[in-house]
Amino acid sequence: MGRMIIRELLERFDRRDWKVLGKAISIVENQEEGCWEILNHAWKTAQAECLVVGITGAGGAGKSTLIDKLIRICRDRDRTVGVLAVDPSSPYTGGAMLGDRVRMNAHSSDPGVYIRSFASRGSFGGISQGAKYALYLYKAFGFDVIFLESLGVGQAETDISCFVDVTTVILAPGNGDAIQLAKAGTQEIADIFVINKGDKPEAEMLRLQLMAEFAVVPEEYRPLIVKTTAKDGTGVEELTDCFSQVSRRLLPARRIKQQIRIENEIFTGAACFYEPQLRRYAKELTQEVLAGTATPFEAAIRLGSKILIKDQGGIYMQMREAIQSRKSIRGYLPEPVSKEVLEQVLELATRAVSAINMQPWEFAVVTGAPLDAIRQCNTEDLRNQVSVDIPEPEANGIYRDRRIEIAKQLFKAMDIKREDKERRNWWLERGFRFFEAPVLILVMADEEIDPLVSRLDIGCFTQNLCLAAMEYGLGTCVQTQAVMYQRGIREVLKLPESKRPVVGIALGYPEPEFPANKVVSCREKVENITSWTGFY
Repeated sequence: MGRMIIRELLERFDRRDWKVLGKAISIVENQEEGCWEILNHAWKTAQAECLVVGITGAGGAGKSTLIDKLIRICRDRDRTVGVLAVDPSSPYTGGAMLGDRVRMNAHSSDPGVYIRSFASRGSFGGISQGAKYALYLYKAFGFDVIFLESLGVGQAETDISCFVDVTTVILAPGNGDAIQLAKAGTQEIADIFVINKGDKPEAEMLRLQLMAEFAVVPEEYRPLIVKTTAKDGTGVEELTDCFSQVSRRLLPARRIKQQIRIENEIFTGAACFYEPQLRRYAKELTQEVLAGTATPFEAAIRLGSKILIKDQGGIYMQMREAIQSRKSIRGYLPEPVSKEVLEQVLELATRAVSAINMQPWEFAVVTGAPLDAIRQCNTEDLRNQVSVDIPEPEANGIYRDRRIEIAKQLFKAMDIKREDKERRNWWLERGFRFFEAPVLILVMADEEIDPLVSRLDIGCFTQNLCLAAMEYGLGTCVQTQAVMYQRGIREVLKLPESKRPVVGIALGYPEPEFPANKVVSCREKVENITSWTGFY
């Protein structure tokens, strides 16, 4: 989803377009491209005057039925209502029934009511991350009242209290004794206790137990206790009046809640951002545990030791392990790389250090139609046997010998016979098409500036980029082959003569079915390239 589409979506969102609200919620819930831009906009435009009421309690206490009655009363008072309802996900399939809306179906055609269900997706605390994000969208959309219904909870799911103005705990008579009331957890976060199904004989006994439990609490901090019968609406209007009363009383506590919520959002947002990388490493380590070569606790320590969080931001594997494990990828999925991921990778790569850090060079990120045009030019030039532009180093004999040896190993790894010209040409063409990667990063030096300085900087940048790409699940292949044919590059990018493409880096998500990189160094002795004089 492009930036223009997101901008158009936000403009319609500000005009209170109900269809766009649903689309925006789906984007943030699934953390699709544009998620962070939408959330930033929602945070900045949130309406402070809307009342957010949290409804929590054990499963079967009557939360959804009670919300249905509350919606009706709010609409009678000409107030718009947004509802977020969280349902449990299956621990095996990940699916959720999303059945809370069934009890509120009477309001489905009301233009002043918007109801959205969310799967818990394994989250703890009674609220899914998607519901937390969607709450900001509801506030920005400008509902007068927002009801946030948690899934059926036990005694320790208390997250909801940090995200709402008023926390309402629903209790059903006959589901426990005074000992249960004395336990810490949901009883401590309640601003209002609602004894639902108040027509039962045990309801009055539960009310007396609650009053005795909180008798020692100063009156200004004592939770209200309301009896309701959601089935026929008894006591619901009184409960609605209590929300505004309690909200005004709790104004000083909102600042504390806001601080806790912001801290939670920063931590959770960072965790969500890096979760794919951590899960990828965890999958690899799981196989070692299953094979009996490590315990889960050893694997956890190893996973933690791979990560270094730098003060300047970014998350890295230990450098030694990263360099040893990096491989050139020669097969990519057609899946595009999002702009957000590319920006993160490039931001890390441009921190490369060099001898004097002048960086007299530049790079271009090429994708989509321009990349296809360059590929087409390369393919035509290859088939027409146009001479390639290879800047030979002084030790050109050794250089050519190494290139020939590497080519032999590549063909052997791909099971391509020397006499099989069709397969050899197919492989050569793939190389000049950058192995069908969705992104090509072209690095260019300025011919009018010291080329040695440029290449020092480019080498550091390239290494950083390859390692940064690994952290985002991307594969890379550094190719001088990408710049051998320069006609397409110069025509598409409109490069001046003073700019010389030096190296190309193919980048994308690796194709798992493509043969793994099996090429090893063909240098028998370091002395073939340079000399080693030892440490001084």
